[in-house]
Amino acid sequence: YESKTPEYVSVVWKTKDTSYSQKIAIQDIINNAGTLKINYSPTLFTSLLDSINYLDSFTYWCSEQKTSSIMSSVYVKKLYDSAKMPFDLKTKMIKYWISFEKWYGEKSVDETIKEYLIGIIKFQKNDWGFDYWDDIPNKVWSDFRLTSYILESISQIRDLGYNLDKKTFDNAAAYLKNRFYIWKYEWCAVTIENSCKYPESQRIDAIGAILSYNKNDYEAYKMWKLIKS
Repeated sequence: YESKTPEYVSVVWKTKDTSYSQKIAIQDIINNAGTLKINYSPTLFTSLLDSINYLDSFTYWCSEQKTSSIMSSVYVKKLYDSAKMPFDLKTKMIKYWISFEKWYGEKSVDETIKEYLIGIIKFQKNDWGFDYWDDIPNKVWSDFRLTSYILESISQIRDLGYNLDKKTFDNAAAYLKNRFYIWKYEWCAVTIENSCKYPESQRIDAIGAILSYNKNDYEAYKMWKLIKS
């Protein structure tokens, strides 16, 4: 089976020398199916921004990947805002994957974020949490850790001035609270060796996501006291 999904390998290195040489073995690469791209810059910061631009244009399908791609631009926007430098999401253009026939198109980060806010709702399940794929039947349980990540990310997008579907994410916060108290993977059978409990770190992440979404959520502070006790 020959996969049509492109494979990418990235490495980064730094040197204090005025000149630098590195042998790269490419003898096993199929010439007409692979490319080699080398970037260099005086600081890692410049390369960081280039890498974030690469994340924007990479092909993503699952909810976690889609969210991570969007958040790269959100973090850059916040970085520029903290330095009081302009970064207009409406004029900042990124490439996006269309198909293997048409390859890439181009649209603004602002448009991409708005499409994400609509599209991510399809990944919410009947229990109000989020799952990785939107084509899995709703009888499949949501993912506790993933729901925290999406709610936290959505909150940061909202802080840039974007409107959210309040019902969708109110429900996501309610899902996190419910699973926090139950403290057990839905699909797991408890045994002597396995309590089926979420890691404590995931419960803490859930509290952080809820407070990012609503810093005045008093119940989240009570949840934190349960962990501290």
